[in-house]
Formats: sequence, structure tokens, C-alpha cells
Amino acid sequence: MTQLAGLSTYREGVNLQPHRSVDPLVLPDQIKLLRPFTGYLCLAGHHRTTVRIPELHLTRRRQAFIPRRASKALPPPAAEPTDAEIAAQITRRGGR
Repeated sequence: MTQLAGLSTYREGVNLQPHRSVDPLVLPDQIKLLRPFTGYLCLAGHHRTTVRIPELHLTRRRQAFIPRRASKALPPPAAEPTDAEIAAQITRRGGR
């Protein structure tokens, strides 16, 4: 709060005006300088702390890709209808 008081030739009194300031917990430059797998943790807007995630999840445990065995042969794709066949279907529907 700001409080102004004092003698003046124009006015005497007190001015109470709320003052609110917002300070960032972490500056953008601090975030840019973080190492990989490192970050900040802030709970309920209070103090912050740095956290580091272990890189254990990057170890290779399985094959990257396991191809499937085709159990049945897939049917060949159906041929697309010609423009004449499409026009014939549209005119048949319109006549009903």
C-alpha cells in the first residue's frame, strides 16, 4: 500500500492505493541455460527447487521395431469406379 500524507497548499489527506507486483519465479534466461533433463519445481507458488530426471528411460530394452508376420494374404484393393459408373449411380438414385 502506498500512503501519502502531508501538508499541502491544495489538499491535506491520506491516499491509500493498493500496489501489486508480480515477480517471476524463474527468468526466461535461467530456463534457457538449463541442462537436459533438468527443470524447476515450484509447489503452491512458494520457493522453487531444481529437479533432475534420471536418464535411465533412455536405455535400450527392446527392439525398436518388430515386424508382424502376415497370417493371411490380404485381398487386392478394389478398382475405383469410372466416371460413367458414378454418373449412372447418381442418375439411378435421382429417379427413385
